[in-house]
Amino acid sequence: MRVFKQSNDLKALAVAGSYVVVIGWDMPAETIRKHKVLGFALQRKRHSDGEVFWLSGQKKFEKTNPDPEPGVPTSSYKHPIQSFQWADYSVSPEEKYTYRLVARQGEPDALEDGESISLTVTCESIDNGKHAVHFNRGAIASQEYARRFQNRKPSEVGLAVTCP
Repeated sequence: MRVFKQSNDLKALAVAGSYVVVIGWDMPAETIRKHKVLGFALQRKRHSDGEVFWLSGQKKFEKTNPDPEPGVPTSSYKHPIQSFQWADYSVSPEEKYTYRLVARQGEPDALEDGESISLTVTCESIDNGKHAVHFNRGAIASQEYARRFQNRKPSEVGLAVTCP
């Protein structure tokens, strides 16, 4: 499923697969400079149970977090995404989600909401009998491994502990 929306100077496209939603957006450089946009926050609402939260990233502003722990995720609302694309790898097939993209502007220690846009998608079924959409999650898996285990070798980490 693909959804495109535009609101004033902010435009965004969401592409939903079965287990991943990829979102890309754009804003003119003049608007970014004029409003001092420092990045973008992404909020996700899952329709089936109403769960709402801000997606997280790992980049932090030195002014508000001078000594960050490496690899520890933080809310994109406090430390906005400094990119024009993001992917949510925690979605489920056939679930409906609404993403709210918010330009965060001002100073790192006094961020304000700027333009925003909402995109609602329904993730694809795993198999609808014709075609299925899947994204390779290998790159994100390696980033998560590095975050959880501080880039140590599997032989140093040890065996996984399983619950009975």
